[in-house]
Amino acid sequence: METVGESAAVRSWTQVERVAVPDAPARSAFRRGLSMVIDLATTMVGFGGPEGPPLMTVHVTHTDGESEYIVPSAAGSAYTEREVELSHRLLARFVAGELNPSLLRDWWRSAGRSAGPKPAEREALLEQWCGR
Repeated sequence: METVGESAAVRSWTQVERVAVPDAPARSAFRRGLSMVIDLATTMVGFGGPEGPPLMTVHVTHTDGESEYIVPSAAGSAYTEREVELSHRLLARFVAGELNPSLLRDWWRSAGRSAGPKPAEREALLEQWCGR
């Protein structure tokens, strides 16, 4: 596990006891759609659009203490509630040593994408990885 920024650190996943993202932005499909429409409308009339992705806090408990990191969300306006639930399960599998986080990198490379997957595809991937 490698973090960057002011509190940069390199840790082995064997040193990580827990990872939690308590404030991951989650919304229903309706609220995500409504948010995108409002962002588009305010941009079109000249009020500007979203300034960037929402930020979320990642809490990492490790063998010698705790760390907190503020990171941007990779899901535009928000994740689905199911994505957040599955993501926490996947993080728990990484911490337990059941899965290696390199599977995310490997998937990205094999997908050959410049843009991330849509919510339904993200959920399907998470379900696949959590079910292994």
